[in-house]
Amino acid sequence: MQIFKFGDGLGVCIPQAVVDALGLKEGDDIAVRVGTDRNLEFVTADARSKAFERIKAFKLQLPSDWTFDRDRANSRNP
Repeated sequence: MQIFKFGDGLGVCIPQAVVDALGLKEGDDIAVRVGTDRNLEFVTADARSKAFERIKAFKLQLPSDWTFDRDRANSRNP
């Protein structure tokens, strides 16, 4: 991929094979994450939406008196 100056930042030219594989079109929202060994991982907004839908479908029922304890959640010895 080629990096170029874009306004005050940098832009990346995405190869057509990646565009085709992800079904991207102009105006689409994507997330780019740094993977292992300096690889980039492209995730479409649609993939995030599908993940949220899977989480919503899980329908975990918590007891009515349950409260979130941030200190306990972040402790090393829960």
